[in-house]
Amino acid sequence: MGERKVKFLDKHDNLDLTRFEMEYLKGKKPVIISNSFKWKALEKWNLDYFKKIYPDKMVALTVLNPTQNTLGSNVTLKLPEAIELINNNTDKNKKYYLMQRSVHDEFPELIPDIAIPNYADNSNIHVVNLWVGEKGINTKPHHDYYNNFLTQIFGRKRVRLFPPSDTQFLYPYSMNDTMTVEGVQYPTVHVSQIADIDLVDTNEFPDIKLATSFEGVLNPGDLLYIPAGWWHEVKSLDVTMSINFWWKIRIEEFPLQQLAIQVGSYFNWFGDSFHNRIRSAFDLSEYRDDLQVAEFCLLKNLKCVSAFFLLTYLDRMLININTDFKVNKILEWKKYLEVSKNCIDELLDSKKILHIINETKIM
Repeated sequence: MGERKVKFLDKHDNLDLTRFEMEYLKGKKPVIISNSFKWKALEKWNLDYFKKIYPDKMVALTVLNPTQNTLGSNVTLKLPEAIELINNNTDKNKKYYLMQRSVHDEFPELIPDIAIPNYADNSNIHVVNLWVGEKGINTKPHHDYYNNFLTQIFGRKRVRLFPPSDTQFLYPYSMNDTMTVEGVQYPTVHVSQIADIDLVDTNEFPDIKLATSFEGVLNPGDLLYIPAGWWHEVKSLDVTMSINFWWKIRIEEFPLQQLAIQVGSYFNWFGDSFHNRIRSAFDLSEYRDDLQVAEFCLLKNLKCVSAFFLLTYLDRMLININTDFKVNKILEWKKYLEVSKNCIDELLDSKKILHIINETKIM
């Protein structure tokens, strides 16, 4: 088995908007774009500036284990103290990261210094986060449910991306695994068991050699478009400051080879709150209810995904059903649809799911 295949990420200077939309946004391909924004942040932001404008602000600083790149507990301290730890850390057993902090909620004073990228669809609601990390910090390979613009403000980051088709080579965690973020448990099927591609043990993870990575370096003023579902590992080559913009996509835009396991992880972990939780991950606003989502997914031959939404809809129906016949019929359907928890479409029959959908409509 040879070495892992490495390619350069596409990189363009101030890429034409139409070409971006056709080739990269619709094509679901990552790209680095230089000179795409002229924000005040590029001139103003540095460590001393942050300490000056936030002398007393309390922040949650994340402590990472650098060997496993796992999240530890957050420590709460004043921002100047956090900056000092980020800039002068000598503890080899810890890495400090002011990570994924909402700009609008926690740092609204910074909003005039940035703007939604020109390549963004302004009709979408964007989640805007601040990231400030020490040199050498690394986020282990993972993918997001959202499309992402990562903009580099200060320092450099090396980025390494893998396409959704290489998911099996990245050794994602199973649906039985979780991670805890700020006291809340989340499924981890979107996270790799590999801590650092540079240090990967190919005896433990031999199939990583079958993956193809797309790599590049982000300099200040660079923007990286990361399509939803693309695996990415990000390593700081210096002390860095970045802003990222996440926005939801429609469920049918997510890579189909990953969709069942993603939706299934939400269904298995969040149970009764699946209806609301899955809407935090995907844009389902065009669907009237979960039954309509189930019907659409079945048309796309996504049988397990259809079953998850149908199961949730049936549970909500049970609340208002008061005849034994209807209750027993729904329980019979649910028992069949439960096989979807294996996330294997071949275990389900499209005609039977369609029959359940149609019968549900007239019940």
